[in-house]
Amino acid sequence: MKKITFILIIIQLLCLSLFYYSCAKNSLDNATNEELIGIWQLDSVKYKQDNIVKEFPDTLGKMILVELTNSSIVNLTGYCNSGLATYTVNDSKMKFDNISLTEKACPFIGGQWEGYLFELINVPSFDLNGNKLSLLTDSEIDLFLSKHMN
Repeated sequence: MKKITFILIIIQLLCLSLFYYSCAKNSLDNATNEELIGIWQLDSVKYKQDNIVKEFPDTLGKMILVELTNSSIVNLTGYCNSGLATYTVNDSKMKFDNISLTEKACPFIGGQWEGYLFELINVPSFDLNGNKLSLLTDSEIDLFLSKHMN
């Protein structure tokens, strides 16, 4: 009888541990998701092959913005185009789908920066450090954004 009681206590402790771990993990994921919600501006891109970081030119006068909403919708604001996408987050993995932008003709410099929005489709993971968001792609270009303050 003592053996059965001991085994039941061990099983209960294991169940409580698993429950606690899953709750702690969910609250961490929710906190991360809440930190991601908002408007992010594209600051720079990194060309991985050449190890070159290209800063967003202040002279353009218009920022490239990615707004992550709590309904998994992404609002995209380019230099002269805008659009939508969807996204999902799971731990440090992020996936963007259904990226669409309007197709107005943009001046080369502004349009070039706007074109980086299409790199979102190549993002399998991200790194969030305070107000800095790194979107790490499986292509040649990583994107670096900062939280947009109105």
